[in-house]
Amino acid sequence: MKPDKLIPQDIKDIEHALRRGEPLSGVLQSGGRINIERPQPFLCIYQRPEKTENFTTEALITSQSSYLIETADSINRPPVRGLVDSILAILSKSFSNVLLLEIWTSDCDAPVSDTKAESARITLHAARHNAPVDTLNELDRALISSHWAASEAPEIEISYDNATGAHRAPGLATGILENDLNITVIGLEISPYFVHRKSAQILPMVFAELRRNLSHAIKQAVFTFIESKTSYPLAHYHELGPSRLETIDLEVDERLADIDDRIDLLLNVTPVNVSEQWEQFKASGFNQIPEFHYRALQHDPSELKRQLFSIPVESVDDPALHQMFTNKRYELDQQISMLIDRDTKNFILESQQVYDCPDKNLLLAAKRILQDLSAENNSLDSSEFIDAMTFAEFARCEIDHYRKTSSTLAARVEIRQDVPGLIVSHGNFLIGDGVSVHKQRIEATLQHEVGTHVLTYHNGNQQPLKLLKTGLAGYEALQEGIAVLSEYLVGGLSRSRLRQIAARVVVVEQMSSGADFLEVFRTLHKKYRFNDLAAYNITMRVFRGGGFTKDAVYLRGLIDVFRYLVDGGELKTLLVGKIALADTEIITELLWRKILQPPDLLPRYMSISQVIERLAKISSSDDTIATIIGGIE
Repeated sequence: MKPDKLIPQDIKDIEHALRRGEPLSGVLQSGGRINIERPQPFLCIYQRPEKTENFTTEALITSQSSYLIETADSINRPPVRGLVDSILAILSKSFSNVLLLEIWTSDCDAPVSDTKAESARITLHAARHNAPVDTLNELDRALISSHWAASEAPEIEISYDNATGAHRAPGLATGILENDLNITVIGLEISPYFVHRKSAQILPMVFAELRRNLSHAIKQAVFTFIESKTSYPLAHYHELGPSRLETIDLEVDERLADIDDRIDLLLNVTPVNVSEQWEQFKASGFNQIPEFHYRALQHDPSELKRQLFSIPVESVDDPALHQMFTNKRYELDQQISMLIDRDTKNFILESQQVYDCPDKNLLLAAKRILQDLSAENNSLDSSEFIDAMTFAEFARCEIDHYRKTSSTLAARVEIRQDVPGLIVSHGNFLIGDGVSVHKQRIEATLQHEVGTHVLTYHNGNQQPLKLLKTGLAGYEALQEGIAVLSEYLVGGLSRSRLRQIAARVVVVEQMSSGADFLEVFRTLHKKYRFNDLAAYNITMRVFRGGGFTKDAVYLRGLIDVFRYLVDGGELKTLLVGKIALADTEIITELLWRKILQPPDLLPRYMSISQVIERLAKISSSDDTIATIIGGIE
């Protein structure tokens, strides 16, 4: 039977579908709802009370891949009871043992006028005879160790009863236990602490946290049960989660990604008159603050906000996706505000909310680099540089190399008059027509722009979720961290380049503390001995838009990636798309669930022996900054 179709009343059709391993998903003619994505040795059940509830407890199990929701008055009557018995009989025969996990909320009928806060409590019910102790203990452990921030951590209690859930649905658990089947029943009774007692309204943050933590705890407990009681092959508890996306998931993702595309923040806060202002700034003896101009916005920010908050993020059941989408919506809201306030005093405040300010440790690391790596005094021979046209050919050859492996790589290289420097936008590599690249930096620059930014856009574009190509919330730090890491790995992270990245942190902090353009420029030029053009470009990048604090993420991201590798993380996981380091747990879960696929393309440098050696050296590092400085060519 195919998902999203009404399930026939004939139980034989359902039996045949289960035996063939086909998914069952839809609405029962009794009014209930069933979802068995694939036959597995467990089933979650929720019985709706006969009276209408004022909250949706059933949402606590809809993130599982195997569940049944029915009304309490029909679950013990034919044909629904026959359906339950049939499902359990087939699963029991297939897997020898089956875990039936029933969930309900206690005190559903408590008077809403009572303003006393409900205590957070979860009671685990099991029959005294042959109690699944290991499974109960794992459920207990997983709940206790979960992160509880929106509310107090619930008190967990294990209760051994004569018949699980008998007070809620007489005969359900008792009847199952009387059958000659290997069925283990666990009940989860949850106090309605996520409901405001006076208004009877859901407390959304509390409920979302409970749903997320309970979803993971149930999977971990089921995994323990399966390992000890069945021979069902399973490598990780995440595999128990749904492996297909619902229609609402895809809709929310597409609409968020569409707004992200239309914002194009980096391009819209990059001045279009950088070269002209440099000439005027130089002519003034570096005493006149430049006046930057920006391209006209193609979309009305107020309309973008209206569309953003019409996206039904709250309708997404999957806790992992719900968290991902919520974080992205919040970030997009802030970025749209940045467009509204571009070139005003409010811009820097919003930029600090999105990209943060350098903390004490990051600032110390940046100053350590600037102190340990003195400025290079030798002037560079102009004959050692290549122009934009020549570098564009190198970039096209690099992209063609990857296209031999994946013909779907759609990236193109453009030389643009309105771009100062190098930018990857919508997966395309944009090169400013005034760009020149030193010959020793060609390989490092290609790996930064193509091997990281172009490839992660492409890899994200191969995923079913479009946000993996446009970028999850806070992805920039990891993106730039990997990009600079790639320069380091191919031996192209030069002294001047690392000093430039460190200087960006220092000037972001200086600007955030109130320094103007001239003060920052003079600090770079006189104190840190950057030449006048380099000092201008660094200062311009930080002051563009009205104060763009994003440039501090390069060094922050590089340090974070180093520490991630030291802690045993795999670089490959970070390349599935444009993600934040904080998303690695969610990304790992979605990979186990096969919602996401491994990266389609890996950077060319990852197969080079010297790079493999450098990665091994990083993994054993105990001083990140010393390792970075020590690896400078």
